[in-house]
Amino acid sequence: MIKKLLFLLILSIPVLGQAAKDLFISEYVEGSSYNKYIEIYNGTGNTVDLSAYELQIFSNGSATPSKTFTLTGTLHNNSVIVYQHPSANIYSGATTSNGDVINFNGDDAVALVKSGSYVDIFGSIGEDPGSNWSSGSIVTKDKTLKRKSNISEGVTNSSTTGFPTLGTEWEMIDKDTHDLGTHQFDGAVTVTPPTAGSATNVTETAFTANWNSISGATGYFIDISEVSDFSSFVTGFENKDAGNVTSFNVTGLNPGVTYYYRARVQTTSGTSGNSNTITVTTSGNPTTTLSFIKRNALVLEGEGEVTFEIKINFPSSAKSTNAELVLVKGNAASISNYTTKSIEFAAGSDVAQNLTFTTTNDENPEDLEYLSFEVRNISGGNSAKAGDVSRLDITIVDDDQDKNSIYSSITSSMKDDELKTQLYNTVKGHTEFPYTSSSTDTWDILKESDQDQTDTTKVHLIYSGLLVEKDGHSANQWNREHVWAKSHGDFGTTEGEGTDLHNLRPAHPSVNSSKSNLDFDWGGSSHSIATECKYDSDSWEPGDEMKGDVARMIFYMATRYEGENGDLDLEATDNIFSSPNKEPLHGKLTTLLEWNRQDPPSAFEMRRNEIVYKYQGNRNPYIDNYLWADKVWSDYVSIKEVEENIPQDYFLGDNYPNPFNPTSRIEFAIPQKERVKVSVYNILGELVKTLVDDELDSGTYVVDFNAGNLSSGVYIYNIQAGSFNMSKKMLCIK
Repeated sequence: MIKKLLFLLILSIPVLGQAAKDLFISEYVEGSSYNKYIEIYNGTGNTVDLSAYELQIFSNGSATPSKTFTLTGTLHNNSVIVYQHPSANIYSGATTSNGDVINFNGDDAVALVKSGSYVDIFGSIGEDPGSNWSSGSIVTKDKTLKRKSNISEGVTNSSTTGFPTLGTEWEMIDKDTHDLGTHQFDGAVTVTPPTAGSATNVTETAFTANWNSISGATGYFIDISEVSDFSSFVTGFENKDAGNVTSFNVTGLNPGVTYYYRARVQTTSGTSGNSNTITVTTSGNPTTTLSFIKRNALVLEGEGEVTFEIKINFPSSAKSTNAELVLVKGNAASISNYTTKSIEFAAGSDVAQNLTFTTTNDENPEDLEYLSFEVRNISGGNSAKAGDVSRLDITIVDDDQDKNSIYSSITSSMKDDELKTQLYNTVKGHTEFPYTSSSTDTWDILKESDQDQTDTTKVHLIYSGLLVEKDGHSANQWNREHVWAKSHGDFGTTEGEGTDLHNLRPAHPSVNSSKSNLDFDWGGSSHSIATECKYDSDSWEPGDEMKGDVARMIFYMATRYEGENGDLDLEATDNIFSSPNKEPLHGKLTTLLEWNRQDPPSAFEMRRNEIVYKYQGNRNPYIDNYLWADKVWSDYVSIKEVEENIPQDYFLGDNYPNPFNPTSRIEFAIPQKERVKVSVYNILGELVKTLVDDELDSGTYVVDFNAGNLSSGVYIYNIQAGSFNMSKKMLCIK
């Protein structure tokens, strides 16, 4: 009997070096507020493609997934990947944000699914345990749970009641503490990684990556990147199968560019971790490219001389670069009989060259005109060629209808309700069109208002930026997005609020469904189709080039519909979850005001305003003057005057606090009335946020900078006021 018992005990001891059967959940954090994380561990011995896996949440005892999140990327052997709620803040390591599934409470089950089958289950699917599951002193609410090191596979069948493996497989630590980023696994397969050596055979477009031989190797894999942290990869070189060799010829590269590579070995026991990283710079000079600064622009017919810049990247120090600016679309007579112009960048010069033409007002009202220019016949430089923006599309607007007359009742001193009332008077009583009809309807107008100017058979889709066929709506390629969600006021598609073209945009059906009735605010996880957009359970963040458009559409709706003549009274509010019971509210106002300043009206948006005006007879005033929004909602603007005494000189103060997380205050002063711009840049010089862009009276001001959606690091804030230009550094630590 004793022998049998000993035999059973021996069987229960894990065999060291035995790989895990599949991925499993290695840590679960259910902390205060939004501090929620799920860590997944790979102990299989091999690199795993995550695209076959999903995370699912089963809320409040649901037997079917309440939300599903498809994983992406790869996970190397003996490594973890951490998923967090977008607002979680107790772990500073690398994570992927998701506000849908990673939004659980202690009574919600979470499952890791592969190709439709469970590979691990936390909790009990279909059971609502009350506030949490428990086993002795171990509970799933307000705690962190770590998988024990001897567990080699997940729970693949859900218990009908209770969480039977909670006490046997999990260890509990205090709320808002964690061990994220690593996992101790007794059966971890440890394979010694190769040592990468210096690159050889380096040319302008190729090099040979090298590493040492590992005994028992069955193959090697390499990664190539232009960034040292391998957050992105050269196309085709993420986990590239190099074969069972110790060198690989990497081709198709660009001259004069620094690359990074690392290697891994695969043996019969599994795959190793990464080797050391090798840096290599291809020979030669980077290819010279020429590009327009803008892709599109809008000009007035009577504007006169108009200039657009062409920039040069990587000019040759020895040879000049030449090109021609060719009108490829439109009537040259509209711009004083334009003829092809030649430009030259001197050797070593990066001074921009100009495309200049003259528009004239023929005093005859007419439709919009379209012009397109291309940079062609490029020569010289370092094998010079066209850059990413080699074409400029221009819309010419007939300005015989003087917009000043529309807004003649508005004075510069107006603000708050007084200004909003005057703007309401300019937009009310517009012509309404049916949502769907055999006569002119919103489908018809959207095909014109959102038409692409290069390929006029296509329309632009909001949020995703995709181009699809105009008539693709009949095949469900696009549908109509109410930017002010129609449930926020429950106006549906009735004529008026539900059909106002200033609030309708073509959208991808799946993106439209995901955006749903969410308010607008920062943060969340990236959408699989609208990849520049982020969202979670309570808000939607458009991409940077769409933020201002969305803000101005919300401002328009909150101005146009004031509860008169049978209309709803729509109001912008500084809340999310703004309309739980279909209240006529939409948020989040302070975020939208920030986006409006950050992303001023584009040529596409201005052209769209003209077309909607042609049909509806009213304009979106916040496109014509986007700074009016700060005046209408001045109580919500982050900039405040703190001292009315006239300063003797310009001043830019140190931000306080510094370091900060996530908000810091910046003080500045101007001795006279003038236009002021306060901007924040990252350490690479890329614009992060525009905090102020307005004409201000003399005085001392403070403005708050919120880095809630940004990463830790050094940021630079800059003020421009007349000839005064100053920058200072600040440090965000999270």
